[in-house]
Formats: sequence, C-alpha cells, structure tokens
Amino acid sequence: MRSWPWKWFHRVMRETSWPPEFGKEKEMLVDNFNRNFPYLRLSITEVCNFSCQYCLPDGYKKTGNEYFLHQDEIRRLVTAFTELGVWKIRITGGEPTIRKDFTEIAKMIGDMNEVKTLAFTTNGYRLRERAQE
Repeated sequence: MRSWPWKWFHRVMRETSWPPEFGKEKEMLVDNFNRNFPYLRLSITEVCNFSCQYCLPDGYKKTGNEYFLHQDEIRRLVTAFTELGVWKIRITGGEPTIRKDFTEIAKMIGDMNEVKTLAFTTNGYRLRERAQE
C-alpha cells in the first residue's frame, strides 16, 4: 500500500457533492474564504536532475519508498478536479521531464475537454530532446 497524503483529497470529496449530479451546474472548488480554485499544480515526481535550492532546498533525500502516481491515478485525480471546476493544470515536480512517461501524461491531460490550459514547470535541461514529443 502506498503512503500518500490523501486526507485532504478525501475531505474535498466529502465536502462537495460527489459524484456530481448530471444536469446541474458544476460546483467550483472553493476554500473557506470563498475563493474559487480553477487551477491545480500537480507534482508528478519529487526527483530532479539538479540539486538547486528551488525544488530541493534540503537536497534530495532518497527514502527508498519512491512511489509516484501512475498514469491511471493521475487521470482519475485530474478528472475529479475538473469535475470540481478546475480547468487549468500545471505539471510540476521536482523536474517533471525526468519521468519517462512525461509526454504521455501531458498528452493524456491535454486531451481532456475540460482542461483549457495545460502548462508545466521545468528547468529546461531535457527540453531540447523532448520538445518535439
């Protein structure tokens, strides 16, 4: 069993109508200050090819328990958030292009009709070799 901090996700799911009722207007993801959240930053890895202070301020500490979300888990998570009104996804990490399936993940998310904007944060190191994908 993977140890992921799912408590916040389960709380969001309990506090919204789930599954969404068809024929009704989508509920927007809203916090306690009544702010809408149409934007999700989705970290797909904590690994980075540099040891800079930006994403690894304490350096990378390998735990031996590196379980990252699988593509199906990412799809279900993004689907759940888009059903809550999220329409912009930013893929982050660590360095997201480190994942061998990065372009497949980006394509999968980009192909979702509800996602209007797909962006990612990268240090650009692998961009030259992966940009055409």
